[in-house]
Amino acid sequence: MKTRQILNVVLEIVKVVETNHVRTILATNDLAFSDFEDSMQYQCALNNNCDAIVTFNQSDYKYADQTLIKVFSPDEFLKAAL
Repeated sequence: MKTRQILNVVLEIVKVVETNHVRTILATNDLAFSDFEDSMQYQCALNNNCDAIVTFNQSDYKYADQTLIKVFSPDEFLKAAL
């Protein structure tokens, strides 16, 4: 039950967004990423006009075009947001 309560709090703060077939193809073929999951997250963020990706693994996005979407560590994001 505790996990569901935590998820409900998180879902009040963040929005779960969708992706599509075209973005999946782009993610599959994006050579900036060695990890498909990271590429999907990046394409999903682009598709939904997100301003940033917050991750503990910024190095996974080192070749991504950060002029389109900024990539923050959780600490950097909190400092920028406050």
